[in-house]
Amino acid sequence: RDLGPVPVRTLAVLYTQPMHLVTLARYGIARVADLRGRVVSTQNPGSGTEVIALRMLEAAGLDPDRDMTRERLGPAQSGDALRDGKVEAFFFSSGAPTPAVLELALALGTELRLVPSDDILPVLQRRYGAEQFPLSVIPARS
Repeated sequence: RDLGPVPVRTLAVLYTQPMHLVTLARYGIARVADLRGRVVSTQNPGSGTEVIALRMLEAAGLDPDRDMTRERLGPAQSGDALRDGKVEAFFFSSGAPTPAVLELALALGTELRLVPSDDILPVLQRRYGAEQFPLSVIPARS
């Protein structure tokens, strides 16, 4: 039988999806603000990853439309573009380890870098709430 609408008050986090900012060592990108003047993929238009990437860029003091050349490639295309030198970095939201980034790491070895964003975290938490931007640490692999 149909019970009709059910009021929902709380939703659970099923698993954490940290935002990855992926680059190569040769580009010297050590923080989000270093993306100024770069070619960056913020992922598919309108995706959750793109929304968060744009918020992160703004928190770092960057205008996503003026301070960089922005590509809007999907995850696989972003990885290929990084490997081929067509982008210098890309954003990707997924659980860790994510296969797309893991495959790049296996192919590129120590050249691959994940850029930390802890310097902009307080700004993001103030603007959007700590529950929207929790601290997430990706442990080093031994």
